[in-house]
Amino acid sequence: MDGNWENRVTGRKTAVCPFKHPSDFSKHFNQTKCIFCDDEGFCLLQKIATRENKDPWEYKPCACCLFPLVVKQGQLTPPPNKGDKDDCYVDENYPGYATSLYCGQDCPEGEEWQKVLQQKVDYFHKNFSK
Repeated sequence: MDGNWENRVTGRKTAVCPFKHPSDFSKHFNQTKCIFCDDEGFCLLQKIATRENKDPWEYKPCACCLFPLVVKQGQLTPPPNKGDKDDCYVDENYPGYATSLYCGQDCPEGEEWQKVLQQKVDYFHKNFSK
């Protein structure tokens, strides 16, 4: 499916369905969620792969399984640090994607991204890096 945000950002995207986000969720997102997201917010594609004893990201699109990491020039880049511009930054009305979601936000009390996202890094190197 092709997506379009205010005729400024276009590209392939996962289909969505209506969903009311919590009041503290970023306002620039439409009130929708991915069609593969269950009622608790978990990915159904990931749940199916796990149930079939496959890699959790077996059925997910690359951008989804690597999120909030981004591939630039064939290399993984970490999520932005607090205060850094998001890779998907357009302007103050659309400040980005990763930094707007809970799993992409920098947390000073949290663990380093390399440790938290190690499975995703390993998956990338096994399946996508040359």
